[in-house]
Amino acid sequence: MVSAKTVVNVAAVISNLAAAGLWWWSARVATAPKEFPMAVVRPDQMWMPLGQPLGGTYVGHGYSPQLDEYGAALNRQSKLSAWAAICTGLGAAASALAMGMGE
Repeated sequence: MVSAKTVVNVAAVISNLAAAGLWWWSARVATAPKEFPMAVVRPDQMWMPLGQPLGGTYVGHGYSPQLDEYGAALNRQSKLSAWAAICTGLGAAASALAMGMGE
């Protein structure tokens, strides 16, 4: 018959291995695009108090799909790291419980 301590130790090992895998996966998420193309307005006159140009040459707009991809990658990385942290916490708790069980 398998002891409760063995079951808890196996759970700790599985949880810690899962954490290691999740952190590795998190580290593999590409978060650095080569460039962030962003167009701007080049002011031709003085600036208004809120930072808006009174007149200027329109060069483009501020949308960047690369920034959207970057933000999505950071969100994905953050969620994976959170799950890895949860797994590590569970593994640590299981190890502590196993240590307290004695022989």
